[in-house]
Formats: sequence, C-alpha cells, structure tokens
Amino acid sequence: LTAQEAQYKLGESTVSGWEFTIVGRAMFALARLYGPRRVLLRYPTMAMASNNFLSMEAKELTPTHIELTSLPFTGWPEFFQGNLQSILRVTGAKDIRVTVVEHDVKGEKLILRASWS
Repeated sequence: LTAQEAQYKLGESTVSGWEFTIVGRAMFALARLYGPRRVLLRYPTMAMASNNFLSMEAKELTPTHIELTSLPFTGWPEFFQGNLQSILRVTGAKDIRVTVVEHDVKGEKLILRASWS
C-alpha cells in the first residue's frame, strides 16, 4: 500500500467507523434524508468543527457538482478524497467522482471537485 492509498483508506474509514456507533447511525440516517448536495454543502462546517486550523469553503457548480476549497491546507488530499467518497456513498449518491483540481503544497491550498448522479 502506498502512502497515498493508505491516506485514502483512512479517509474512508473515518466515515465508515461511525456506522457502528449510536450517534453515527443517526447521522447516517439524516445524511440519506438530506442527500448528497445538502450534505456536501455542509461539509466545510463539519470538517472545521473537527479541526480548528482548517478553513474550507463549498461552492455549488451544478446540483451534482460541488467544489471544495481548503486554505490553508497541509496534509494529504487523498485523505479528503476517501472521506468525501465515503460520505457521498452514505447519502445514496451513485457514479461518485472526487478529483483533485489543485494541490499547491507551497501555497497551502487544496481544491477538490465532487460529482455524482
């Protein structure tokens, strides 16, 4: 397993691990009710609640395409890719794609684009 693959799997597992808790089951039920669009538009608030150094913004490009920008960003983009992929799966999204649009290590910036059907 490469470091990138390990970070991707870690991002996925942070979501899937919640499924086995009482709070997580309730959150998953709400995520399915809210759907992918609403959940991803709230993702920056949820992410920033878990890390006070993170600043993130979500921009709706279309009803099934959301762009997430994190500035400053230090870390592994693959972690967030795995995390978003897993979250979208929980919401019932299909044909999920989470791609890195920009990762500027020196400028500490990450832009991800998530799409689904």
